[in-house]
Amino acid sequence: MAESFLLLLLQHELAHGYTLLEELGEFGLGAMDPSAVYRTLRGMEDRGWVTSTWDDQETLGPPRRVYRITDVGEGAYNCWGRTNLTASPLPRGALKRPADTRNLLETG
Repeated sequence: MAESFLLLLLQHELAHGYTLLEELGEFGLGAMDPSAVYRTLRGMEDRGWVTSTWDDQETLGPPRRVYRITDVGEGAYNCWGRTNLTASPLPRGALKRPADTRNLLETG
């Protein structure tokens, strides 16, 4: 299910892995293991759903990966991700997000 949420978030904007991890928490998913989220992102990249590049401009420290959804990822989300998010039992408060992201989920 994390894949569905990650695809939803990346439809809104490109993001660093740490930002995605924080935003997953805003969905009410609770504390997620960062290494599990990064493994999921790598798997999604292997499947061609997301791409990543190194960002050395927008960071004060070492370069960080920035993730972006691909056309294949958009297709995957449209095929099963939206259904996954609306048909599966979600953690309490999972859809309590800013209106812009809720609108993506509702209207996609």
